[in-house]
Amino acid sequence: MEFEQKDLVEAIEEGRIVKVPEQYARREGLLILKKAPIEAQKTLTPSYMLEKKERHTSHAVPLDNYIRLKPDWREKQVISELVDNFHWQIRYNRRVRGLSRKQFARMINIPEEQVQVLESGRLPSNDFVLINKLQKFFNINLRKDGKQFDLSMDEMMQKAATADKDNKDKTSQAKSRSSTSRVEAYKDIVGKDIDIIDDDEI
Repeated sequence: MEFEQKDLVEAIEEGRIVKVPEQYARREGLLILKKAPIEAQKTLTPSYMLEKKERHTSHAVPLDNYIRLKPDWREKQVISELVDNFHWQIRYNRRVRGLSRKQFARMINIPEEQVQVLESGRLPSNDFVLINKLQKFFNINLRKDGKQFDLSMDEMMQKAATADKDNKDKTSQAKSRSSTSRVEAYKDIVGKDIDIIDDDEI
């Protein structure tokens, strides 16, 4: 009675490992040493875990691929409003503080991958939320225009009011200076400093 190779299993019989037909090992109650087929392994994993794993991997883009891809128009727009080489400033400030990427990510409460993306010159999100967080943490300004959006609404209103008042003062001073300089220039042309000499003296 010959058995096919696929029917043979390794089992423990009288303290040693032997290859015997699977039916024989089951009938004799031998301990079978074989791996379960792949289909059986899948059924051992709960379905909700498989769905979660598939959901996570299906939408995730590998980090290297994300960094190599060209940025979309929204990301380009945000990057264009940041200072040149903003990623160097982020990396420099992190290193000056002696923080690893992992420590830094924990401190500002973002994934380590986002720190890696930032330090490569890309943005993980197409808005200024993360940039504001970084500016506040490092106490630097990464924007070309120098605007600060981490201020409260009251502080922003007060700052705008004082800037408006300063602008009005400067324009009024400039107007008064220009009007007096115009009058003086006119007097010079008209001949304020001209002395008339009699013809007899010549």
